[in-house]
Amino acid sequence: MSEKTNVKKYSIKMDVLKTFLSFAGTFQDEIKVNITTKGWELKTVNPAHTSMGAVTISKNHFEQYGGQFETVGIDVGIMLPYLKRLITHVKGTIHNVLDITFDKTNEKIILECNKELMTMRLVDTNGITDPTIPNLGLPIKIKNIDVKIFKRAIKESLHLSTQLLLKIESIDNKNYLMGIADDSEDNGGMDYKLPICYVNMEDKHTGIKSLFTNNMLDRLLTNLITGKITLEMDEDYPLRLTWILHDDIEFMALLAPRIEDD
Repeated sequence: MSEKTNVKKYSIKMDVLKTFLSFAGTFQDEIKVNITTKGWELKTVNPAHTSMGAVTISKNHFEQYGGQFETVGIDVGIMLPYLKRLITHVKGTIHNVLDITFDKTNEKIILECNKELMTMRLVDTNGITDPTIPNLGLPIKIKNIDVKIFKRAIKESLHLSTQLLLKIESIDNKNYLMGIADDSEDNGGMDYKLPICYVNMEDKHTGIKSLFTNNMLDRLLTNLITGKITLEMDEDYPLRLTWILHDDIEFMALLAPRIEDD
Protein backbone atom coordinates (compact mmCIF):
# COMPACT_ATOMS: atom_id res chain seq x y z
CA MET A 1 0.00 0.00 0.00
CA SER A 2 1.47 3.34 -1.02
CA GLU A 3 1.97 6.17 1.44
CA LYS A 4 -0.83 8.11 -0.24
CA THR A 5 -3.36 5.29 0.19
CA ASN A 6 -2.19 4.89 3.79
CA VAL A 7 -4.00 8.16 4.58
CA LYS A 8 -7.77 8.51 4.26
CA LYS A 9 -10.12 11.28 5.37
CA TYR A 10 -13.76 11.14 6.45
CA SER A 11 -16.16 13.85 7.61
CA ILE A 12 -19.17 13.03 9.76
CA LYS A 13 -21.64 14.83 12.01
CA MET A 14 -20.42 14.69 15.57
CA ASP A 15 -23.69 13.49 17.08
CA VAL A 16 -23.70 10.46 14.75
CA LEU A 17 -20.11 9.61 15.67
CA LYS A 18 -20.86 10.07 19.36
CA THR A 19 -23.75 7.59 19.19
CA PHE A 20 -21.56 5.10 17.33
CA LEU A 21 -18.70 5.37 19.83
CA SER A 22 -20.99 5.28 22.87
CA PHE A 23 -22.53 2.04 21.64
CA ALA A 24 -19.11 0.54 20.88
CA GLY A 25 -17.76 1.58 24.28
CA THR A 26 -20.47 -0.43 25.99
CA PHE A 27 -18.58 -3.55 24.97
CA GLN A 28 -14.91 -2.54 25.11
CA ASP A 29 -12.63 0.50 25.02
CA GLU A 30 -10.61 -0.49 21.96
CA ILE A 31 -12.52 -1.35 18.79
CA LYS A 32 -11.82 -2.47 15.25
CA VAL A 33 -13.80 -0.67 12.55
CA ASN A 34 -14.03 -2.20 9.08
CA ILE A 35 -14.17 0.61 6.53
CA THR A 36 -15.75 -0.66 3.33
CA THR A 37 -17.08 0.91 0.16
CA LYS A 38 -20.51 0.98 1.85
CA GLY A 39 -19.65 2.46 5.23
CA TRP A 40 -18.11 1.90 8.66
CA GLU A 41 -18.90 -1.55 10.05
CA LEU A 42 -18.48 -2.63 13.66
CA LYS A 43 -18.84 -6.08 15.20
CA THR A 44 -17.68 -6.31 18.77
CA VAL A 45 -17.85 -8.50 21.87
CA ASN A 46 -17.13 -7.69 25.50
CA PRO A 47 -14.11 -9.33 27.22
CA ALA A 48 -16.31 -11.80 29.12
CA HIS A 49 -18.06 -12.80 25.87
CA THR A 50 -21.46 -12.20 27.49
CA SER A 51 -22.60 -9.52 25.05
CA MET A 52 -22.10 -8.66 21.39
CA GLY A 53 -22.94 -5.65 19.26
CA ALA A 54 -23.08 -4.74 15.60
CA VAL A 55 -23.76 -1.52 13.70
CA THR A 56 -23.01 -0.03 10.28
CA ILE A 57 -22.90 3.68 9.47
CA SER A 58 -23.60 3.89 5.75
CA LYS A 59 -21.47 6.23 3.63
CA ASN A 60 -24.57 8.41 3.14
CA HIS A 61 -24.05 9.75 6.69
CA PHE A 62 -20.63 11.17 5.79
CA GLU A 63 -20.05 14.64 4.38
CA GLN A 64 -16.81 13.28 2.89
CA TYR A 65 -16.03 9.60 2.47
CA GLY A 66 -12.46 8.56 1.76
CA GLY A 67 -13.45 5.12 0.49
CA GLN A 68 -12.46 1.61 1.50
CA PHE A 69 -9.63 1.43 4.04
CA GLU A 70 -9.54 -2.12 5.42
CA THR A 71 -9.60 -1.86 9.22
CA VAL A 72 -8.68 0.82 11.75
CA GLY A 73 -8.33 0.62 15.52
CA ILE A 74 -9.90 3.30 17.70
CA ASP A 75 -9.47 3.87 21.44
CA VAL A 76 -13.02 4.76 22.42
CA GLY A 77 -11.89 5.60 25.96
CA ILE A 78 -9.83 8.47 24.54
CA MET A 79 -11.83 9.61 21.51
CA LEU A 80 -15.31 9.63 23.06
CA PRO A 81 -14.57 11.92 26.05
CA TYR A 82 -12.81 14.39 23.74
CA LEU A 83 -15.73 14.28 21.31
CA LYS A 84 -18.22 15.00 24.11
CA ARG A 85 -16.18 18.01 25.25
CA LEU A 86 -15.95 19.25 21.67
CA ILE A 87 -19.70 18.93 21.14
CA THR A 88 -20.29 21.00 24.28
CA HIS A 89 -17.79 23.60 23.08
CA VAL A 90 -19.36 24.07 19.63
CA LYS A 91 -22.99 23.84 20.79
CA GLY A 92 -25.05 26.62 19.24
CA THR A 93 -22.59 27.17 16.38
CA ILE A 94 -22.55 25.91 12.81
CA HIS A 95 -19.60 23.61 13.54
CA ASN A 96 -21.20 20.18 13.87
CA VAL A 97 -19.02 18.14 11.50
CA LEU A 98 -15.78 16.43 12.48
CA ASP A 99 -13.00 15.66 9.99
CA ILE A 100 -11.25 12.37 10.76
CA THR A 101 -7.97 11.45 9.08
CA PHE A 102 -6.54 7.97 9.51
CA ASP A 103 -2.78 7.98 8.90
CA LYS A 104 -1.52 4.38 8.93
CA THR A 105 2.01 5.40 7.96
CA ASN A 106 2.44 7.38 11.18
CA GLU A 107 -0.11 5.31 13.15
CA LYS A 108 -2.21 8.37 13.99
CA ILE A 109 -5.79 9.57 13.98
CA ILE A 110 -6.24 13.30 13.41
CA LEU A 111 -9.51 14.97 14.43
CA GLU A 112 -10.25 18.47 13.17
CA CYS A 113 -13.14 20.87 13.70
CA ASN A 114 -12.99 24.59 12.94
CA LYS A 115 -9.16 24.47 12.85
CA GLU A 116 -9.00 22.75 16.27
CA LEU A 117 -6.82 19.65 16.05
CA MET A 118 -6.56 16.57 18.22
CA THR A 119 -4.13 13.76 17.38
CA MET A 120 -4.27 10.30 18.94
CA ARG A 121 -2.75 6.92 18.24
CA LEU A 122 -4.17 4.27 15.96
CA VAL A 123 -4.82 1.12 17.95
CA ASP A 124 -3.22 -2.14 16.82
CA THR A 125 -6.16 -4.32 15.73
CA ASN A 126 -4.32 -7.65 15.79
CA GLY A 127 -5.51 -8.48 19.28
CA ILE A 128 -9.10 -7.30 18.84
CA THR A 129 -11.72 -10.01 18.34
CA ASP A 130 -13.90 -9.74 15.26
CA PRO A 131 -16.82 -11.95 16.33
CA THR A 132 -19.25 -13.88 14.20
CA ILE A 133 -22.77 -12.81 15.08
CA PRO A 134 -24.88 -15.98 15.47
CA ASN A 135 -28.28 -16.44 13.83
CA LEU A 136 -30.26 -17.77 16.77
CA GLY A 137 -33.73 -18.00 15.19
CA LEU A 138 -35.40 -16.93 18.44
CA PRO A 139 -39.14 -17.81 18.43
CA ILE A 140 -40.43 -14.73 20.26
CA LYS A 141 -40.14 -11.46 18.37
CA ILE A 142 -41.81 -8.34 19.72
CA LYS A 143 -41.71 -5.17 17.63
CA ASN A 144 -42.39 -1.52 18.42
CA ILE A 145 -41.67 -1.65 22.15
CA ASP A 146 -41.76 1.84 23.63
CA VAL A 147 -38.20 2.38 24.82
CA LYS A 148 -39.34 4.72 27.61
CA ILE A 149 -41.36 1.93 29.23
CA PHE A 150 -38.63 -0.65 28.69
CA LYS A 151 -36.04 1.67 30.25
CA ARG A 152 -38.44 2.34 33.13
CA ALA A 153 -38.39 -1.36 33.99
CA ILE A 154 -34.60 -1.42 33.75
CA LYS A 155 -34.13 1.67 35.94
CA GLU A 156 -36.44 0.42 38.69
CA SER A 157 -34.80 -3.01 38.72
CA LEU A 158 -31.41 -1.33 39.30
CA HIS A 159 -32.68 -0.13 42.70
CA LEU A 160 -33.50 -3.67 43.77
CA SER A 161 -31.13 -6.07 42.12
CA THR A 162 -28.40 -6.65 39.55
CA GLN A 163 -30.77 -8.39 37.16
CA LEU A 164 -34.06 -8.02 35.33
CA LEU A 165 -36.36 -10.91 34.53
CA LEU A 166 -38.20 -10.69 31.20
CA LYS A 167 -41.23 -12.96 31.08
CA ILE A 168 -44.29 -13.55 28.91
CA GLU A 169 -47.15 -13.48 31.40
CA SER A 170 -50.92 -13.65 31.09
CA ILE A 171 -53.00 -10.87 32.69
CA ASP A 172 -56.78 -10.99 32.24
CA ASN A 173 -56.37 -13.52 29.42
CA LYS A 174 -53.91 -11.29 27.53
CA ASN A 175 -50.20 -11.92 27.17
CA TYR A 176 -47.73 -9.22 28.17
CA LEU A 177 -43.98 -8.87 28.20
CA MET A 178 -43.23 -8.24 31.87
CA GLY A 179 -40.21 -6.67 33.51
CA ILE A 180 -39.74 -8.21 36.96
CA ALA A 181 -37.24 -7.63 39.77
CA ASP A 182 -37.03 -8.43 43.45
CA ASP A 183 -34.99 -7.14 46.34
CA SER A 184 -31.90 -9.33 46.20
CA GLU A 185 -30.45 -7.64 49.30
CA ASP A 186 -33.71 -8.17 51.22
CA ASN A 187 -33.90 -4.49 52.20
CA GLY A 188 -37.59 -4.54 52.90
CA GLY A 189 -38.76 -7.44 50.76
CA MET A 190 -39.68 -5.30 47.75
CA ASP A 191 -40.81 -6.78 44.45
CA TYR A 192 -41.30 -4.91 41.18
CA LYS A 193 -43.35 -5.83 38.12
CA LEU A 194 -44.18 -3.75 35.04
CA PRO A 195 -46.13 -4.75 31.91
CA ILE A 196 -43.77 -3.46 29.23
CA CYS A 197 -46.10 -4.15 26.32
CA TYR A 198 -49.00 -6.30 25.14
CA VAL A 199 -47.91 -9.21 22.95
CA ASN A 200 -50.23 -10.88 20.46
CA MET A 201 -48.87 -14.42 20.40
CA GLU A 202 -49.82 -18.01 21.00
CA ASP A 203 -50.45 -19.24 24.55
CA LYS A 204 -47.62 -21.77 24.18
CA HIS A 205 -45.22 -18.88 24.72
CA THR A 206 -46.84 -17.90 28.03
CA GLY A 207 -44.42 -18.40 30.90
CA ILE A 208 -41.26 -18.17 28.81
CA LYS A 209 -38.68 -16.15 30.74
CA SER A 210 -35.02 -15.20 30.85
CA LEU A 211 -32.89 -13.30 33.33
CA PHE A 212 -30.47 -10.57 32.24
CA THR A 213 -27.92 -8.20 33.76
CA ASN A 214 -29.77 -4.91 34.12
CA ASN A 215 -26.65 -2.72 34.21
CA MET A 216 -25.67 -3.88 30.72
CA LEU A 217 -29.20 -3.27 29.43
CA ASP A 218 -29.11 0.22 30.93
CA ARG A 219 -25.76 1.03 29.28
CA LEU A 220 -26.83 -0.34 25.90
CA LEU A 221 -29.85 1.95 25.70
CA THR A 222 -28.20 5.10 27.08
CA ASN A 223 -28.41 6.97 23.76
CA LEU A 224 -31.95 5.86 22.97
CA ILE A 225 -34.19 8.48 24.60
CA THR A 226 -37.36 7.95 22.58
CA GLY A 227 -38.39 5.54 19.88
CA LYS A 228 -39.07 1.85 19.45
CA ILE A 229 -37.04 -1.30 19.89
CA THR A 230 -37.47 -4.86 18.66
CA LEU A 231 -36.86 -7.66 21.14
CA GLU A 232 -36.25 -11.35 20.40
CA MET A 233 -36.00 -13.99 23.13
CA ASP A 234 -36.49 -17.58 24.25
CA GLU A 235 -36.19 -19.42 27.55
CA ASP A 236 -32.60 -19.10 28.81
CA TYR A 237 -31.33 -17.94 25.41
CA PRO A 238 -29.54 -14.69 24.57
CA LEU A 239 -31.66 -11.59 24.23
CA ARG A 240 -31.50 -9.85 20.86
CA LEU A 241 -32.32 -6.14 20.71
CA THR A 242 -32.40 -3.90 17.64
CA TRP A 243 -33.22 -0.21 17.28
CA ILE A 244 -32.82 2.63 14.81
CA LEU A 245 -31.14 5.98 15.38
CA HIS A 246 -30.31 8.88 13.05
CA ASP A 247 -33.10 7.83 10.64
CA ASP A 248 -31.65 4.56 9.35
CA ILE A 249 -28.69 3.35 11.43
CA GLU A 250 -29.61 -0.02 12.96
CA PHE A 251 -27.98 -1.04 16.21
CA MET A 252 -28.03 -4.69 17.25
CA ALA A 253 -27.06 -6.17 20.61
CA LEU A 254 -27.00 -9.73 21.96
CA LEU A 255 -26.95 -10.26 25.71
CA ALA A 256 -26.35 -13.66 27.30
CA PRO A 257 -28.86 -14.78 29.94
CA ARG A 258 -28.05 -15.36 33.56
CA ILE A 259 -28.93 -18.94 34.39
CA GLU A 260 -30.52 -19.44 37.80
CA ASP A 261 -29.45 -22.43 39.88
CA ASP A 262 -32.21 -24.91 40.56
